[in-house]
This record gives sequence, C-alpha cells and structure tokens, in this order.
Amino acid sequence: MPNGLVQSSKAILALLAAMATVAGGPGAQAAEQSGTGKVEVLEPAVLTNTADLDFGTIVRSGSGGAITVNAASNQVATFGELTSVREPAHRAVFTANAPIGALMVLTLDPTVTMQRSGGTETLTATLTHSIGDGLLAARVFNLLIGVRAVKREQTIYVGGTLMIPGNQAEGEYSGEFRLTMNYV
Repeated sequence: MPNGLVQSSKAILALLAAMATVAGGPGAQAAEQSGTGKVEVLEPAVLTNTADLDFGTIVRSGSGGAITVNAASNQVATFGELTSVREPAHRAVFTANAPIGALMVLTLDPTVTMQRSGGTETLTATLTHSIGDGLLAARVFNLLIGVRAVKREQTIYVGGTLMIPGNQAEGEYSGEFRLTMNYV
C-alpha cells in the first residue's frame, strides 16, 4: 500500500473513533421524552322515535293547499283550501342518549313520501328538524357543523310541510323517513 493511502486510512479511522466517542461516549447525552397513548371508547348513540310526525286529519276542497307542522314550536298552520279536523297534527320526537360533550352530526331525509293505504297514490312532505333539550348547535364561523350533547338525554324534533292537491284521493297515507346521528 502506498504511504499516502495508509496515512489517509489512519486519519479516517481516527476521525470515526472520535465521532463515536463524541456521539456515545461518556458525557454525551441523548435526547429522550416519553409520550402517552390514550383512547376514549364510546357506546353508539342510541336514537329512539318516541312520537311520529302526524299531519292529522285534513279535509281538502277546491284547489287543495298545504299544512305545516313546525319542528321547533310544534305549531300547525294550514294554507289554501284545507281544514284540519279531529286528530291534532304534531311533530315527531326523537330522544337520544349520547355522552355529555360528544359532537355529532344529524342527518335527516329531506322528504318523506307517503303512500295511500290500499292504493298507489302518494303525497310527499318536505322535512325539517330542530334540536331540543340536551343539545347545543356547534358552529364554526357561524356555520352549523353539528350538535354537542350538554345533557345525557337529548331531544330532536322533526316537522314538515305537506302539499295536498284538490284532487288527491281520499284515504290514509303513511311513509317512513330516517334521522341519523353520527359522532364526529
């Protein structure tokens, strides 16, 4: 081996040995910090329908009209040539049982199509919902992003507007809609 190459090899070995001493030798300190793993396991939110949305018993005449059941107030209003008789209309009521502090998103079908019992005729109502006791609206920059549970039991109301044409077939109409509550 030429003399210059031996000297270069010795210099490289000396440099590596010095680096090893500095990196792990006495007096050198490694940076170390512990972390913690956490998880909170929640049971699924339980949502129960305690009262159905009922537009009541309607007498239609002429060109028909509309009936609205307000989700927030449960107030009923008829428009056009409709008269609400007998059974009072009322909003649907759902109760939930989500943990306090849970952030959730509510999703409601936008409409419910109701079919006449024993027939094929249908009526479609547009739906709205309102949060009740135990829930607060969660907003970011005034945009509703969900609801937060502030009590162990929560209430959600569903109302809607039903248009009834003047020539709608007589009978009882019913149909299903879905309200979904998901954790965020």
